[in-house]
Amino acid sequence: MVRQARPIVAGRAVVASVYDLPFPAWTFDLVMCHQSFMHFDQPRRALTELTRVARLDVYLSVTTRRQLNTVLRRVGLLATSDVPHWTYNMEELQAILPADFTWRVTGAFLFGQKALRLSHAHYLAVHRTVGRRVPQWLARRYGQTLFVYGHRRDSP
Repeated sequence: MVRQARPIVAGRAVVASVYDLPFPAWTFDLVMCHQSFMHFDQPRRALTELTRVARLDVYLSVTTRRQLNTVLRRVGLLATSDVPHWTYNMEELQAILPADFTWRVTGAFLFGQKALRLSHAHYLAVHRTVGRRVPQWLARRYGQTLFVYGHRRDSP
């Protein structure tokens, strides 16, 4: 991914550990961590670094434990994945979010693309027609993914 990004961002792509980012505090207006947070074995430490380098906003997508996918996989109706990852419920997630940010959590994707065995294009089409109509209480409670938006309380 870095190799693909470097020509586009004029060499500013960097490979680094999420636990020790090589940037000063408050370097970036927005820090995004999409589809990777669930792979961090030290989520609190990762959040500390991600929020440290964020001047204003942080965005995370987090895989949940309370998902319909889990039940459907157990009964053999959905495909399984061999990629190890950690899952969170809403209470566990809220307990590790740093207090120096205001956080908003929205639910999304009752079913994942891999579980449904859909191409990215077909999955987006399903999400556009069906997924956006799912009530937030249902998506936050049973969805596969939570989108987490943080805004620094005392931004410069």
